[in-house]
Amino acid sequence: MKSIFEYEKPSKANIVLLILLSIALIVAVLLTQINHSFYSETIAGITGIVETYDGAAFGVSETEEQYYQQKIEATIMNGEDKGKAITLVNERTSSGVYDETLKAGDDIFVSFDEYSGIWTYDEIKRDTLLASAGAIFILVAVAIGRRKGILSLASVLINIAVFSYAISKYMQGTDIMLLATLSAVFFSVVSLIMYCGFTRKTLSAVLATLAGLASSMLIAVAVITITDYHGVWVESLEFLIIETDYRSIFLAGLLIGGLGAIMDIAVTVTSSLFELNASNPHVTTIELIKSGRAIGKDIMGTMVNVMFFTFIGGSLPMILLSGRNGISIADYFTSFASIELVRFLTGSIGLVLAIPISLFISIFMLRRRYI
Repeated sequence: MKSIFEYEKPSKANIVLLILLSIALIVAVLLTQINHSFYSETIAGITGIVETYDGAAFGVSETEEQYYQQKIEATIMNGEDKGKAITLVNERTSSGVYDETLKAGDDIFVSFDEYSGIWTYDEIKRDTLLASAGAIFILVAVAIGRRKGILSLASVLINIAVFSYAISKYMQGTDIMLLATLSAVFFSVVSLIMYCGFTRKTLSAVLATLAGLASSMLIAVAVITITDYHGVWVESLEFLIIETDYRSIFLAGLLIGGLGAIMDIAVTVTSSLFELNASNPHVTTIELIKSGRAIGKDIMGTMVNVMFFTFIGGSLPMILLSGRNGISIADYFTSFASIELVRFLTGSIGLVLAIPISLFISIFMLRRRYI
C-alpha cells in the first residue's frame, strides 16, 4: 500500500527552484549588511563601546531603574564622511523601554549637529533582522504551499501596494471611507481569485465575505449612531481629527480590521461545502446545511479567540502600564481601549454572521448550476 506522502513528493524541478530561491534569499539577507550606500541617512558601524554606570532611580511604579552611559567609537559607512571615525554617547536603562543597548558590530543611524559639533545616535539599523524574518517566511510559504504559497505572497504584496496607494490618496484629500470600502472589495476579490482561481467557489466566497462585512458594518454603524459615539474614547485620534473626520477614520478601521477574519470564515465554509458536493454529487441540500452548520460551529469559537488574542496581544503593553498606574483592566477596556474593543466586537459579529451567509450563498451557487 502506497503512503499518502508519495503523492505530495515534489518534483526535481521544484526542488531545484526551492534551492535557487533559498540561495537568492540568503544573498538578499547578506546584502543588507553592506547596503549602506543605498541609504540617504548617515550610517555608522560601531567599533567599540565603553559603558559606565550612572546610578539608579525609582519610577512611578516604585521599581528601581538602572542608568548607564555608553561611549561609542564608530566609523561612518556611507556619504561624504565615509571612513571617518566618530565618537558619540548613548544613554540606556536597565528596562530598555525607551532606549537600545548597543554593542560592537551594530550598524546605527547617526546625525551631526553643526552648531554643537556633536554626533548623536538616532536608531539602530534593523533591515538585516527584517530581511531574515521575511526570507524565512517566504521560504516556508513556498516550500509548503508551493504554487499557492507563491500566489499568497504575491497577493500580500499587491495588497500592501494598494493599501499604500489608498493612504497616499487620503493624504491628498480623498474620503477615507470611500478608500476603505474600495480597498476592502479589492482585497477580497483579488486575494481570493489569485488563491482559488476564477470559479463559482471563489465567487461564492467573495460574495459571502462582502455580505458578512457589510452586515457587521451596518450593525456597528447603527449602534454607534444610536449612542452618538458616547463611550468610545477617540482621544487617540486627536492628531488626525479634521472637524468630524475621526468618525470616518474610526469606521474605516472597523471595516479593514474585520476583513481578514470574515474572509477566512467565508473561504472555510464555502470550500468545505463545495468539496463535500464534489465528493458526493448526490448529497442533499439538507445534508449540506447540516454539514455547513457543524463546520461553522467548529471554526466560530477558534476564530473569535484568534481575534481576541490578537486584540490582547496588541494591547498588552498598555494593559500592563495601566495596571502599574492603578487602572483596573475593566477601566482600561471601557475607557482607553474602547476603540480596539469595539473593533474586536464588530469583527466578531461579522465572522459569526459570515457563517450562515456563506452557507446560504454556497448552497445557492451549488444548486444553480447555470451560475
